[in-house]
Amino acid sequence: MANILEYAPSKPPSIWLRRTAIALLFSPLLTLVTFYGEWLLAWYSLGHRPISSLDDPKSIPGSAWLHDITGLCIFTLVPLGVVMIVLNVIEIRMNRPKISHIAVRMAIVLICWLALFGVGRFIGKEVGNWWWD
Repeated sequence: MANILEYAPSKPPSIWLRRTAIALLFSPLLTLVTFYGEWLLAWYSLGHRPISSLDDPKSIPGSAWLHDITGLCIFTLVPLGVVMIVLNVIEIRMNRPKISHIAVRMAIVLICWLALFGVGRFIGKEVGNWWWD
C-alpha cells in the first residue's frame, strides 16, 4: 500500500494585501494630482495664476476645500512610501508573483517617484512657493 503524504494546504493569495500594495505604488501620483490640481483650480477661480504671498491657498473660494487634502497627501508621502515598500515586500514573500510582475511593480515605483521629483524640481518651484507661503 502506498503512503499518502499529507502536506499542509497551500494558502490562497491574499487579495486585500495585493490590492493595497499595488494601490500604494501610485501614492506619489496622488500627491502630484492634488498639489497641481489645487493650483489649477485656484488659477481657474482667481482668473489669473496664483501669486505667492498674495493669494493664500487656504482662502481662495474655489480651491480652499482641496487645501487640507493636498496637505495630507504631502505630509503622508514619506510614511506611505515606507508602508508601500514594506507591504510590497510582504506581499511578494507571501504570494510569490512572477518575476515579470515584480519587475512591473519596480518600474511603476521608479516612474512614479521620478515623476514626483522631476516635476517638483523642474516645474514646481512657482507652485511650491505659492503653496508653502
